[in-house]
Amino acid sequence: MRVLFHSVQALLLTGLLLAVFKPLRERFWDHLESGGGTLPWGPWAAGAGMFAWLGFLKYVQFRGFKLPMDSADQMSTVWGFLHGRGFHNPFLGKSALALHFAPILALFSPALLICPHPLGLFFLQSASLASAGPAAFLLARRKSGSDALGWLALAVVYLNPFFFDAASASFLAQVFIFPLFLWSVYLFEEGRWRLFGACFAALLGCSEQVPFILAGFGVHLAAAGALGKKKKKFLAGAFLALAAAGLWGAEMKLKTHLLKGEDAYWGYYRHLGSEAGDGAASVLARPWALFKAVFWPLSNAGAFGRLLLSAALLPLFSWSAFLV
Repeated sequence: MRVLFHSVQALLLTGLLLAVFKPLRERFWDHLESGGGTLPWGPWAAGAGMFAWLGFLKYVQFRGFKLPMDSADQMSTVWGFLHGRGFHNPFLGKSALALHFAPILALFSPALLICPHPLGLFFLQSASLASAGPAAFLLARRKSGSDALGWLALAVVYLNPFFFDAASASFLAQVFIFPLFLWSVYLFEEGRWRLFGACFAALLGCSEQVPFILAGFGVHLAAAGALGKKKKKFLAGAFLALAAAGLWGAEMKLKTHLLKGEDAYWGYYRHLGSEAGDGAASVLARPWALFKAVFWPLSNAGAFGRLLLSAALLPLFSWSAFLV
C-alpha cells in the first residue's frame, strides 16, 4: 500500500504540472480528445484492471488477518439473512439495523450461494468500488460531451486517497455508497428510470450516512438554481435536502426503537448536552470549538489535507462544462 500511495502522489504531482504549464496541458488534452488511447472499451478496461488490483489487495488482507471486527459483523448478518434469520446480528444480539441502517446487506446474500466464502463478498465489494471509475467517465462525458473530461473524471476517482481508504476497508455497506451514488446520477441523467430506481433504492439502504450526501447534493442544486435563476432547479434541490432530512429522522427513530434505550454511539456526544438540540446549540454557539477540534492538533487536519490532495487534478477540468 505504501508503494501504491507514492505512485498516487506522483500522478497527482503530474496533474499539478499539467495544470500549471499550458502548452503541456493543451497537448495532453488534445491527445485525449482526439481519441489517443481512448478506445470505446477503455474505461471498462481500466475498471477491470482496478478490480483485479483491488481483489488482489483484498485477498492479501484476508490471508494476513488484516480485516477486523466489522467484516465478521456484517458478513454474519448477510449469512443469517440467507438462512432465514432476517437482520439478526449474533454479535449484537439484536437486529443489525440497530447499529447501521443497512438493509442493502440482504441484497448481498445471493453472492454466498455462488461463492460460500468471505472472499466472495470481498470481491463483490471490490468490483463495486472499481465500477466508480467507468461511472465517473460516463457521467462527465455525458455532461460535457468530452472524452478527455471523462478520462480526467475517472483519474480523479482512482487517484483519490479516500478511494484507497475505501479499498482497504473491511466489508462494509458504507463502501458501496460512492459507486452507487455515481451510477444513480448517471442513470438519472440518461433517463433510464427502472435501473435508476433500483440503483437509488440500493443507495438508500447503504447506511444512515446517505441522507447527509443527498442533503448536500440538494443544497448544491438549490444554490446553483438560485444563482442561475432557475426556479425548477432551486425547488428540486430544496425538496431533496428536506426529504433527506426527513429520511434521516425516520432512520434514527427506527434505530432508537431497535436499541430499546441503549446508548450505542449516542453516548459519545453526551458532553454536548442531554438532547440532540443541546448538541446543535452548543456547536452554533461555539463554532471556534468545532474548528479547533478539526484542525488542532495539526495531526487532526490530516483528513482535510487528504481532501485537498485528492482534488489536485481538478484544475484540469473545464468548470463551465463540468459543474451542474
